[in-house]
Amino acid sequence: MNESYIIRENPAFPSQIVGQVKAAHVAEIDQVVVTANESQDAWERETISMRCRHLIAALDALTAAECEHIATTLCLELGKPIAACRSELGAAIRVIRHFTEIAPELLRCREFDDERGRVLINKIPFGVIGAIIPWNAPLFVASLKLAPALLAGNTFVLKASPLAPLAVSLLIDCLCSQLPNGVLQLVQGNASTGKALVQHRLIRKLSFTGGAAVAREIQAVSSNLVRPFVMELGGNDAALLLEDADFSETDYEQLVHASFSASGQSCIGCKRIYVPRKKLNNFVDDFCRVSDRVLRLGDPLQPDVSVGPVVSREAQQRLERLTSMITAHSEVKLMRVGQISDPDIISNGYYVHPSVVVGLSPQSPLVCDEQFGPLIPILPYDSLEEAIAAVNSTDFGLGGSVWSSDVNHAFAIASRFKSGVVFVNSHGRLGQMPHAPFGGLKESGYGRESGDAGLLEYVQDQSVFLPSSAKR
Repeated sequence: MNESYIIRENPAFPSQIVGQVKAAHVAEIDQVVVTANESQDAWERETISMRCRHLIAALDALTAAECEHIATTLCLELGKPIAACRSELGAAIRVIRHFTEIAPELLRCREFDDERGRVLINKIPFGVIGAIIPWNAPLFVASLKLAPALLAGNTFVLKASPLAPLAVSLLIDCLCSQLPNGVLQLVQGNASTGKALVQHRLIRKLSFTGGAAVAREIQAVSSNLVRPFVMELGGNDAALLLEDADFSETDYEQLVHASFSASGQSCIGCKRIYVPRKKLNNFVDDFCRVSDRVLRLGDPLQPDVSVGPVVSREAQQRLERLTSMITAHSEVKLMRVGQISDPDIISNGYYVHPSVVVGLSPQSPLVCDEQFGPLIPILPYDSLEEAIAAVNSTDFGLGGSVWSSDVNHAFAIASRFKSGVVFVNSHGRLGQMPHAPFGGLKESGYGRESGDAGLLEYVQDQSVFLPSSAKR
């Protein structure tokens, strides 16, 4: 990135430039936020139904050609398979529509009148919301933040990742076409741009999705300001197979996709698998067999490719170092899985071959840390208590999954996970439901996105009292 523009390469073909966007200078952030603040009062005074209509009109105005352009751009700038990019855009649109459906009821004022007096409880917006999103699912994450914030009557300033600035810019342009000026704005830039946004005195609440290290920096530079946060900080999500788990081909396929979709670069993806020791060998064999069948590594624009490159050369090098570290131990076995569509493409792009790893100690970095790549450790356990302790041993607490033929037993075990989300006989985005809150515990963050809770994050209760003694 030079001084004025963010230039995005294609991670599948690094010599190809996908596009560029103008990076906002730190001084420009002040004007963006001031504009949002000046637009706040008029937007807040709009009725809830009118704010819903604005967003619905924006979605209805999206043409099939525009949607395909956005999805293709996302594919090119991220290396995410084109089918997954179309799916992400579709999910983002569904999220926005869902919030427009629940907002009128959830955001209405409530009134109580009895012998004690009269109380009116209003849902009032914070003001200007600042949001910072990651590169791995920019369309979906942006929708989880901007839709509830805008519907609640806030104005919204979004900062995109410099690794994924293009597709989200196209989507925001489409939404802004049906919104009043200044209500929704996008800024592009690096860490200094984000810091300027975070520090601005007119930002009344911050919503951040990303890494814990950056979250700590955000909290530090905001220490002189009194305002709340919503933070989703990733995880080290475990899949736990109980003794009675009877895995079908479909189950294997789900877990394979949960482990390797987006080249393992998903916050809610499966990062560790725990299997009863007596079932370990058979499970590993079948997991690898299904992986070989369903995973195809190659050009993400090709419809039959399910695994593309990782996002950057830096990410590729980090994963290569991690692989070298864990395979330096003779007891560790690393098995490459999946098919390669074209060896020449793989050798030139930022590709990391999907791999299954067994024989690791519980202290291995691949077990303890979020790898954010297509390397999945499978570990044995001897007792259920041992397995639950292992699942909860990480400082993260975003998600996880329990697999069992006894659904009631699975739900009981899920309640012992120290994570904000637990899937039963599924894992990841395919198992999510739009009416359920989403967010982490421990170092995976706080606050909730999606569902009723995700909308209510962007309002505050205001109570108006008239005690019975003051009635006229």
